Amino acid sequence: MDEAFLKRKVAALLNFTYGRRVGDAVTGRPLTFGFSPVTLRLRYVYANDRLLATLRPDGNAMLQRDGLILLDGNKDVTKKVVVTDDAAPYVERGGDVLAGGVRQFVGHFYAGEDVIIASKNGRLIACGQILVLPEEARFFRRGVIIKNRFGVNQNERQVA
Repeated sequence: MDEAFLKRKVAALLNFTYGRRVGDAVTGRPLTFGFSPVTLRLRYVYANDRLLATLRPDGNAMLQRDGLILLDGNKDVTKKVVVTDDAAPYVERGGDVLAGGVRQFVGHFYAGEDVIIASKNGRLIACGQILVLPEEARFFRRGVIIKNRFGVNQNERQVA
């Protein structure tokens, strides 16, 4: 397939999932692509042999740890969940976002969607799956709101 077409496809999927211009920021560099050996569909997006994103069988794109690190500092992330200062270190190391740890929802989300998690100062610290609608999350006093897939410092020791 044509590399320009693949870049446009990946950019459109990332823009749809994570907000405008996120895909453009990821695909604005030299990329290599990995394909499924069985179906020959696009599955992986790499830059400098680092996995940036994967394309799921349902057609959605998911950022991976290196893709999130690449986006950090980019002010174009318009769709994210901001967590409190107390929750940020825990989430950054791979912990789930609990009801008391959510500070603000930026953008429109639906349950089951993949979301970017940011600290109060704007650092992108994790990526996870939102389990409830933001409108419902306001009424929760305890429990998991976002199931964390990975944090940027996941390999560090978990906070007790």
